[in-house]
Amino acid sequence: MSILNVRLPHRLTQDDATQRMKNLFGEVKNEYSAMIGEIEESWEGHSGQVRFSAMGMPISGGMIVTPSEVDITIDLPMAALMFRGMIETTLRERAQKLLG
Repeated sequence: MSILNVRLPHRLTQDDATQRMKNLFGEVKNEYSAMIGEIEESWEGHSGQVRFSAMGMPISGGMIVTPSEVDITIDLPMAALMFRGMIETTLRERAQKLLG
């Protein structure tokens, strides 16, 4: 496994940023529905966990929303490393859009 980490600052309240980030993986799935399988998410407070498959490869990760930033961590299987740049760019762009 390889760890992908995306850290983004925000100026929202922690609760507002968390609410917005709960939509992140759903938006990514809408755009890449042909490549991404069912997404399982669970949230406890300002911390979330996610599991899904992309092109048949299992992917998992987490997200922590602090008062000043969002920290997204994804465990990529070795077979997905060639898509690392695309995954990072997509997550970063969608998260920045949601955070306003």
